[in-house]
Amino acid sequence: MSEKDRVHLVLIDPFCLGNKKTSFKLGLGYLASYVSKFGYKTLIIKYQSFKEIEHIIRTKDPKVVGITGITYEFPRVMQIAERIKRIKKDIVIIFGGPHASFCQSDYKKIFENIDIIVKNEGEYTLKELLDYAYGKPKGKNLHHIKGIVFSEKNKIIETENRPFIKNLDNLPFPVRDYDAEVQEIMCLRGCYFKCKFCLWYKCLGSTIRYRSPENIVKEIETILSKNPKSKFYFVDSTLTISENYLQEICNMMIKRKIIFTNITQIYGSISNLSSKLLNLLKKVGIQYVFFGVENGSPSIREMCGKKFSNEDVIDCFSKVSTHNLLPVAGFCLGLPSESKESILESLRLALKLNSDVRNLSFLILSFKPYPGTEFYENPKNYDYTIIEENYTRWSEQYVVGRTSEINEKNLASYIWSFCVIFNVLRVNFHDNKIIKILYWPIRIILKMCPYLVFKYFFFFLVKSHGTIKNIFGIPDNAIHLIRTSKSYLNTAEMILS
Repeated sequence: MSEKDRVHLVLIDPFCLGNKKTSFKLGLGYLASYVSKFGYKTLIIKYQSFKEIEHIIRTKDPKVVGITGITYEFPRVMQIAERIKRIKKDIVIIFGGPHASFCQSDYKKIFENIDIIVKNEGEYTLKELLDYAYGKPKGKNLHHIKGIVFSEKNKIIETENRPFIKNLDNLPFPVRDYDAEVQEIMCLRGCYFKCKFCLWYKCLGSTIRYRSPENIVKEIETILSKNPKSKFYFVDSTLTISENYLQEICNMMIKRKIIFTNITQIYGSISNLSSKLLNLLKKVGIQYVFFGVENGSPSIREMCGKKFSNEDVIDCFSKVSTHNLLPVAGFCLGLPSESKESILESLRLALKLNSDVRNLSFLILSFKPYPGTEFYENPKNYDYTIIEENYTRWSEQYVVGRTSEINEKNLASYIWSFCVIFNVLRVNFHDNKIIKILYWPIRIILKMCPYLVFKYFFFFLVKSHGTIKNIFGIPDNAIHLIRTSKSYLNTAEMILS
């Protein structure tokens, strides 16, 4: 093999397998761009089958492979690693990402085929691991590299944590697939909130580190020059906390006449959005503002670490809507201590938002206690029992636990009903031609005879398979939990009462 064809590093995103509209994870782009500064030729694999991954390993002959993955991708990560080791036993396989940083209970299984785990931020660590793999400098071993875990003589070795990167502007712009539908932008790292269901303050630190507005605007400008029709998604959950910072980014974009012309979404903070900021967001072309409402029960939200009232939520959404932005309400059902009453509180709040706020969308998710979070480490302290150990089923809409007041069957029924009601009544239909056609007939039927719709039409959806149930966002495992019971009808009666 010629040196021209060989790559030093292959990075694999298992989530992209089979999905040609989705880009690889943003973190892989940052890793690839950073190590390329030091001469390491990198290939990011997306949309590939296992057979194609094996073909690339054989033809590109890398010494190192890096695989990322969140919790529900972990089984696939292990499958990929096992396949790669079959064809090249001496290859160094590195596992990184959120799950890798908090997977102590899986170490024995991981080190069957994976050589090294990288914890938290990976750019500096990966460069040192490549130096080690390629013998630069000689004499350095894994014990000298911070932020990793490895197995040596059947003993687990965990090195000291690596300090977080202080100046994010020192990182080059990430490698991108400019043909992908959505381009992700990262403005900052870290979070000083310590929500009990979240990993980010542990993975990225409790101190927020910002990229400079100049650096961010230059990256946006570069992306738009490559693909003016790009959709943008800002991944930072605390972006609006620092209003002056975000205003500076918007003003710089306006000054340079850089405007988003396609769908663009940011995360918003319910307690910190001024009219001045909302006007600027509108001017630069941002359309959607996502808010993590989580639950209609103030006591459950406070337990999670979110301290705002339902009145704050209503006022915030109304304010966003009056500025002609499109608010998205994120609800997470099945949180620890969830009860029928808290489900009803979520329903009342959602219905109130639905009636008061124009152009509102909903995202209904089933709660997952991801490894490393407080709710995963101490579930019993918060009235929660994990019942599903198969990580494959930890995708967005699977039910993986129960509380003392709501079992998994009833919880699946509640989530299903929420999805049907709010995805039919208020959903973003811009990309779904089938739903555009069905929307008004379904809405009229709902208003005329809602009980019959629940009893017959929605029951048909639960019984059906494939496209019909997926259109309405019915939870994956709600099907087998509900099919043999009448809990769907009980839920309908509860919601309509």
